[in-house]
Amino acid sequence: MYFSKLSREGFDIEYQDTFSNFILKIQDYCNSRDINFLYAVEPSKTTVYSEYLPIGVNYQNFNLNYLLDSLTKNNINYVYTGDNLINAKNNYQVFDKKYDANHWNETGAIIGISTILNKLNEIDSSIDKFDINNYDIGVSTHTTLPVSYFPINEETITYELKDSSNIKNVDTFIDKIKISEHYSNFAHYINTDNTEAPKILVFAGSYFNNNHKFLTDSFSEFILVHNYQNILDIDYYINLFNPDIVLFESIEYTHNSTYFDATSMKEISYNKPLSSYSNLINSQFTNIDNTYKINDNYAVTDLSIPLINNETLYSYVKVGDRILDCKTITDDNNHQHIEISIPSSELSHINEITFYAISNNEMEYSEIKINL
Repeated sequence: MYFSKLSREGFDIEYQDTFSNFILKIQDYCNSRDINFLYAVEPSKTTVYSEYLPIGVNYQNFNLNYLLDSLTKNNINYVYTGDNLINAKNNYQVFDKKYDANHWNETGAIIGISTILNKLNEIDSSIDKFDINNYDIGVSTHTTLPVSYFPINEETITYELKDSSNIKNVDTFIDKIKISEHYSNFAHYINTDNTEAPKILVFAGSYFNNNHKFLTDSFSEFILVHNYQNILDIDYYINLFNPDIVLFESIEYTHNSTYFDATSMKEISYNKPLSSYSNLINSQFTNIDNTYKINDNYAVTDLSIPLINNETLYSYVKVGDRILDCKTITDDNNHQHIEISIPSSELSHINEITFYAISNNEMEYSEIKINL
């Protein structure tokens, strides 16, 4: 059994608490906007097949166990796929023995993703559970390792949708959206046969690579963004894709600042929902500088709008019936401007949007019309 490079197991309580609190922050942000949320945590191959670790390696999994307890204490809606994978390994090979030291194989992906879909079905019964009958089962042979190309000869089970004609790949946003250059996986599908199902926005790591086919049937629309740095910009992606559900997925060995930076998770903050405010005074405490910039790449329209003072805490725009969160940015010179990205399609038939600013003391607001 091949494993990735093993190192001494550390136990970082502070990081696990930071990570759990960040997930809670994301969950609260989604729920306050009537978006369902689920966090899914995946085990490593080391956890699932710990009995095959070299003699002398005593892997106790302190960090993951502590994180799971913290998720429960924080009342986070989560699912851990490890128990089902460990239970299944006696009957199925859920990670290839040699081919990939870091990722589950397609059988493991089905078991893990089925666990996630079952939990999502509890949240919304219109989400279909995984159905193995929709797939043709085959066998392929790996002749080399994926990175080193060291020769091997290992068979693995494969699964292909019997009919994928209803799954349409959407390329509208390819190379048009803000995304980390280091973590740039992006996928977007529409299911023409399941139009009444929810739309899901997924932030996922490499366990989901090449495994979209196990999820797309269950949703009307499926958008996947590589997680890590990109999850910090969840408000940006929600503005663009307007999901019904957000799924945040991560693998236990990515729970460190190489992937999810602790300082960024602590410092990031998001707007309160505009709907949470009432009885504010319309004082027009601020206004926009008419030198604002609009950039339309025919998929996403970016607006950068200077404000005349620095008295704004949160900002929003109303586009049609949608309220979108803006980023309120104060520069080194103590000047403020707001930034917002909007799907260009939502602006194609309107001439103006409405901008709302909430004052620093959260007692006043300004409402301003912006011509496009």
